[in-house]
Amino acid sequence: MGLLFHEPDEASDGRFEAFYVDLVNRSLGGALVRTRREMRPDARVFFQIYDAHARAWVSTPAAARWAAREVEREGSFLLGVTFREPAPGQKIPGFEDLHDRKIPLPSDYEFFRKTKPLKYVCREAVCPLLNSVTLKQVRAGERFITQGEEGDTLYVIQSGSCLVKVEKEGEIIPISRCREGDIVGEMALLTGEPRSAHVDAETDMELWGLTQEQFEGIAQEFPDFRVFLTDIVAQRFSSRRETAHREIGKYLVTDIIGRGSYSVVYKGKHGALNMPVCIKMLKHNLAMDPDFQRAFKQEARLIATLNHPNIVRVLDIEERFRTLFIIMEYLEGVSLRYHLDHGPGLSYRDIVSILLQACSALKYAHNKGVVHRDIKPANLFLLPTNQVKIVDFGVAAPAGAEAYNIAGTIHYMAPEQIACDPVDGRIDFYALGITAYEMTTGERPYPGNDPDELMTLHLREDIPDEGDGLFHRGP
Repeated sequence: MGLLFHEPDEASDGRFEAFYVDLVNRSLGGALVRTRREMRPDARVFFQIYDAHARAWVSTPAAARWAAREVEREGSFLLGVTFREPAPGQKIPGFEDLHDRKIPLPSDYEFFRKTKPLKYVCREAVCPLLNSVTLKQVRAGERFITQGEEGDTLYVIQSGSCLVKVEKEGEIIPISRCREGDIVGEMALLTGEPRSAHVDAETDMELWGLTQEQFEGIAQEFPDFRVFLTDIVAQRFSSRRETAHREIGKYLVTDIIGRGSYSVVYKGKHGALNMPVCIKMLKHNLAMDPDFQRAFKQEARLIATLNHPNIVRVLDIEERFRTLFIIMEYLEGVSLRYHLDHGPGLSYRDIVSILLQACSALKYAHNKGVVHRDIKPANLFLLPTNQVKIVDFGVAAPAGAEAYNIAGTIHYMAPEQIACDPVDGRIDFYALGITAYEMTTGERPYPGNDPDELMTLHLREDIPDEGDGLFHRGP
């Protein structure tokens, strides 16, 4: 990454403009950079590049030699530049030469590296983010967010502190104090609703603002940035303050249960019935993808029709905070994965009972035209009554669907699933067979963890016959 100062032309007032560019490649004599600005091939520029050895930003004059629109990235340009020696007496620009402080300084970047927005962007998205945020300076005592007003901007606090207050029945109630590195006004990116609290500066403050439109522009090109919203919602749910927004339709989020690759799972309750429920929040990089959302809603309608004693019941689907929430029955007990890792060995009677119940559930689902696609010990839940529940039908698909994206865990995947061929219910029984192997032998047939090797073994090799090596179990 570098900071590019664009040298003014004769018609300008002599001040420079600056913006961050992605340093794609660099040599002693020049560099290849990616930028959102279209520039002339003869443009004269200055670079500030971070020197890791000197731990300092070094300035050097440069000249653009060629410029081209990047075919693979809409609105992106590649710029080839050569470094040049400064002319005698030539001024090397600094931030005092800019029109105003529109973007973070290199010293500000050190602060940004530690903030949550940068945690969720890939390297290529760092420059668009830094070029998007705008500085807001607030005086002590100033109110910069007002409860009840419309707002579309979140703020990252670089310096100073502020108080968050709720106005309720004519009384001002202090809720929390926010300091350097905290984010305020973040719900503007999620709900489009009026501000839920006042925010007053306790001291002079410097804030960096990111609007909803700017966020959407970055997330459109770099979808994983949307996971930042998942973190915002998760923080809200973990809060006990009055502005926490823990209601999801008719349901109230109470506690976190766990996190996965695609979702965050909470315990909750039905607001009116006080009935415990399990609430699964899909991560925003999935939920905000139109194709995924369309497919998920179609699958959800199928899954909601399943009514079997060995399949977890899906009670409801809610849309809130720009993501999807799956409301399911709440289960007491542990997963088979947890029992295999931490519990006592299973007797053959236990193994047969688990398999019979799982087979009954899968046969029922397949007759309804639904294939689970991710059967594994983590998705077989054991209740204290010895009843088995298959959970996580979130990657289920209609029978005969093509597995364009590999869903499931490679240790348990059938060959046709790995090959992305059309799938049917047989892949679930294949995965259940691998699970049975693990329950009886204490290990998987292919115990390694290299994905490529595991896929090759499932595709080309027979499952090892370990019948003679089963360790003794009780009846």
